Amino acid sequence: MKKCSVKQVQGPIPTHVWIAREASRYNEGKPFNQQCQAKTIKAYVLQKRGKGKQASIAQAPVIAPVNPPPAIILAAASNHPRINPIEHHKDVEKAALSSTQDASAAEQVELSYRPVKSVPQAYSLASGNTYDAKGFLSSAKNTPYAIRKELADPKTNVLANYFEVQFAKDTKFFLYEILDIPDSASRRKKKLIVKAAIEGWDFLAANKDHLATDYIKTIVAWKPLHDLVSNNTPRNASTEGLVWAPKPITDGEDRLHLHFKYRGECDINTLQAYVDPATRPDDANLPHFDFNPIVDALNIAISKAFADNAFKTSANKFFLKNTSKVLGSPQTQAMVTLRGYEYTMKPGMGSVFLNIQKATSAFFNTLTVDKFMQDETFDQDDRRKVLKGKRVYIIHDRLRAAKAEDQENVDRLNKPENRVKTIFDVGDRSSYENKRIGTLRFKKMIQQNETWVESDQWTYVSRHMQEVFGKRVNDNLDAVNVGSKDDPSWYPQEFLRILPYQMHNRLLPDRVVEGMHEEARKGPEESRTLIEVEGLQSLGMNPSSDFQPFVSSAALMNPLTIIYGSGTKEPKGDKASWNLAGKDIKFLDCPKKKRSDKDPVKYLLINTLKSATKGAITTLYKDALSNEVTKYGTAAGTQCIGEINVNIPGDTKDHAAIKEVFTMSLAKYKSAEIDLALLLLPTPSIPVYSAFKDVMERGYGWNSICLTEAKNVGRGGVVKQAKDVSNYIANVAMKVNLKTGGRNHTVSEVGSKPISEILQDTLVLGADVTHPGGNSLLGCPSIASVVGSVDAHGGKFLGSMRLQSEAKKEIIDNMQAMVQERLFAYSRAHGIPKRILFFRDGVSTSQYQEVVEVEIKAIKKACAAINNNKPIPITALVAVKRHSTRFYSGGDNGDCQPGTLIDHAITSPYYSEFYLQSHRNLEGTAIPTRYFVLENGMNLADKELQMLTHKLCYTYVRATMGVSYAPPAYYADRLCERGRCYMRDWFNPVRTSPHYKKYTEDRRDLENSQQEVLRSLVAGLPAVAPNERGRVRRSAAQMAEERRCQKDALVEIEERFLAQAKREWDEGADGGCGPWKKALDGIMFWM
Repeated sequence: MKKCSVKQVQGPIPTHVWIAREASRYNEGKPFNQQCQAKTIKAYVLQKRGKGKQASIAQAPVIAPVNPPPAIILAAASNHPRINPIEHHKDVEKAALSSTQDASAAEQVELSYRPVKSVPQAYSLASGNTYDAKGFLSSAKNTPYAIRKELADPKTNVLANYFEVQFAKDTKFFLYEILDIPDSASRRKKKLIVKAAIEGWDFLAANKDHLATDYIKTIVAWKPLHDLVSNNTPRNASTEGLVWAPKPITDGEDRLHLHFKYRGECDINTLQAYVDPATRPDDANLPHFDFNPIVDALNIAISKAFADNAFKTSANKFFLKNTSKVLGSPQTQAMVTLRGYEYTMKPGMGSVFLNIQKATSAFFNTLTVDKFMQDETFDQDDRRKVLKGKRVYIIHDRLRAAKAEDQENVDRLNKPENRVKTIFDVGDRSSYENKRIGTLRFKKMIQQNETWVESDQWTYVSRHMQEVFGKRVNDNLDAVNVGSKDDPSWYPQEFLRILPYQMHNRLLPDRVVEGMHEEARKGPEESRTLIEVEGLQSLGMNPSSDFQPFVSSAALMNPLTIIYGSGTKEPKGDKASWNLAGKDIKFLDCPKKKRSDKDPVKYLLINTLKSATKGAITTLYKDALSNEVTKYGTAAGTQCIGEINVNIPGDTKDHAAIKEVFTMSLAKYKSAEIDLALLLLPTPSIPVYSAFKDVMERGYGWNSICLTEAKNVGRGGVVKQAKDVSNYIANVAMKVNLKTGGRNHTVSEVGSKPISEILQDTLVLGADVTHPGGNSLLGCPSIASVVGSVDAHGGKFLGSMRLQSEAKKEIIDNMQAMVQERLFAYSRAHGIPKRILFFRDGVSTSQYQEVVEVEIKAIKKACAAINNNKPIPITALVAVKRHSTRFYSGGDNGDCQPGTLIDHAITSPYYSEFYLQSHRNLEGTAIPTRYFVLENGMNLADKELQMLTHKLCYTYVRATMGVSYAPPAYYADRLCERGRCYMRDWFNPVRTSPHYKKYTEDRRDLENSQQEVLRSLVAGLPAVAPNERGRVRRSAAQMAEERRCQKDALVEIEERFLAQAKREWDEGADGGCGPWKKALDGIMFWM
């Protein structure tokens, strides 16, 4: 295999090369040209074990762990008090100090997106470099998670978006932290503070090429900066954890007395041993090694290499300034997309890897505020809200001053950095009314006898703007406040341009969602091209034949057989799907037919259609559904006991209003004995669907199904024939069977036990939590769900649901109570289970231990409570869909074949972890699910657990295809989504609704009462003299008290609204396992 070596070059050096060179040169004391063998970041590929080229992985050390801060750290130990910066630097003149203003002035103010660079064209992608992963099966005991016992048998090769990383011998990194940056500072302010500190502290300024920073507080250096701090600064004999007090920096009128802390050295030896356990086979501590601090340090170091056109939006994500594309139509120009990339270092088997994945996000376009307010991208009521906090630029120059002595101030205000402002509000929401700029007035500050005083005369803002800028003002538009609530600074909308590169962090409006999806869904070949060309170049790396993603050997799951009550189906290997066509197919279990083979499924039809095809489509659906229900054995056809025509205005989105329409329309059928209600809609509508499900399940306790007309009406309003809607109605028939208590199918592997034998006496659990989004109301709760099987076929699950005690809390509060409900349900059908298989959806790596200590512990308590204090073995896995790992193959569409499994190379060197693509991707690049085994009390072999997971993916109750992740977790996710339907007023409020208006009134009252408390507290604190123009300034103590009170007030307001949301949640509940009617506890009603 070819080796990558570092060569001396002239001119700018790519940072990833330069870091290795400098770190090595510093530590070895050798000139660079004597270190030509130093390894730098390079890429290898994995190949099927035992064939092809063998990867020669040098035993170069890698980053070691950050030692825990010792007891001598000055910040925490009384015998080493923190140096008093005021005493040491009290005589330093302000002009001699570095300032955030200087840092801001040094930044270029960009007013528009850069000229667009075209998407890299697909080129002849190489086959990749080979890498032979070092498989290691640990015998470690008492580990926090389940140890891998075996590796899957490789059958094919796939490429991964991973690149192997090696560093120069004896490379060292040192971690530092800037302390006492105000917690209340914005992300941008923190960045300016860190920049000012680097410029102002000599030992950093002279070594900027030897360090990288996250611009929040952390500095990573490949040179021991702590040896360079002035000897005049007292320090402890041991520098580990020491804190210094360099000279302060200034932020406006204030001095910031920051501290510089040495957190320790990142020695690479332990990480080297962690990824290659064979080097220390007897080290029992290696599986417990926390590599995350090192990964964080490496990620920061990599950011030093960013290209000029890249900017970071989070710790490990950046976007490119020259890739903008406007979303939407000529009427929707407010948003653009930018291409970007996520990156992170990851320890794998035998080496550390750099993982790179493309990213796409929406950013605000550089419109003037008045154009933005006229743009139709956002609803009119949302436009003010989304502009709050956005940075804008005053586009006009101020006119020359009438007096020469005032021109210096005009010149200062005309500088680009001083024309950047942040929008506090458009209009005046503090008084809950809009402010036309033509009506606003103020009293100018004027100079009398060398003192600034407030004038007796009122001046209109619009006239003042015309005098200052010489431009006419549109008096009819709302003014823009770029000051604060207590100290507003008003500008005309047309004078302010939205600055580029500001991300939209909330849900996108429906009008541009499709455009966003179009940009995001790139096929495998295009994704590879972006990553391997644009992504690598943006990180300062030159793609070459030796720097490619590696090829990993992969396993393929055996073919499956889908088993029905009568008849079987074989999923097509490359499609992972089947259909119900055929005379023999009957659903696996049809309890309604068992009770009586003459009873039809009775339903009530709620019809909202208004089209000319209403009669034809209604008749078509009625007849087709009756035929399909009979065909698949659910019942003896169907019977419509009544049809209600319901009128829902097309523009109605108010949850309560739509619920009222349904409730009033259904009043006379409240006591009807039906199996389910059918809702016929023209097109899918989330607001109508949510309100309908809320009424059906929390109001009536009925099962329900929604159908749409648009799917089966062709061009010119031609209704399809019965044979053309068979697949659509067959899917509806599957739901009918579920909602009458049945099971549709199960699965088996050729030459293996059916899943019903594998899961005999086993309760399968799934759990998930859904959280409020950016558009949700303050106090909107998080919702947790647990589902559990009641059969051994994987074909029927029942559910429990609760609100979390805090918004956005991921670890489930009521786990024990919900699991006990699932245990009772299983026990009623089959007795107490002997084993439990648990799939937890969506938790991050940092939360694994909490899941073990809280949720799995709660499951064990629930088992003890129902099983006479006897334990039940538990195997628990986390299923993660949101990650940055992708695999590519040489297939027709570049995606891997369904059933592809990777359990080595990029996975944990110790723990049972695997990636499984169980589905066929329909668009974009397939995302495999990452499974991590937290506990394996069932003592399943790794291959057995992998195959069982794959089989479960083909038991999804309402689809004739393999799904992308384990159905127990999927069902819990769907149940959480049903909870969001019930609480739609909180999760997706309509700002014209009575519920929202009442919320805003209550919030205003709470905020006003808190404001009175704040004023009384602040009034008693020391004030600060007005500035030279007489403007009143708040003291540091006042601002600190305001921040504290505002934070406390927000917590109190959130708690009050959370309590209100809980009261609404409980409305209509009658003692069941969730907020729905108890009659639905025994049905998969949410599917």
